[in-house]
Amino acid sequence: MVRNIAFSPTSVTIPVGGKVVWTFDDAGIPHTVTSDTDVFGSPPNGLTSGTFERVFAKPGTYAYHCDFHPQMKATVTVR
Repeated sequence: MVRNIAFSPTSVTIPVGGKVVWTFDDAGIPHTVTSDTDVFGSPPNGLTSGTFERVFAKPGTYAYHCDFHPQMKATVTVR
């Protein structure tokens, strides 16, 4: 969930092949989901509603942030 200028939860663990879905619900404020290493990302102009999803095929820890709000950070751990 993307709400109150934050990702919630800030950390999630999923199995290899699992999917994460981010739902944007922050009163019209645009946000991105941008991998710290440019492995994945939502549209660069930001989303104000709807969802963005990503399937993670390889194990690892994937840190991400919002391009518009640098304090918004979170991770996906794939095992």
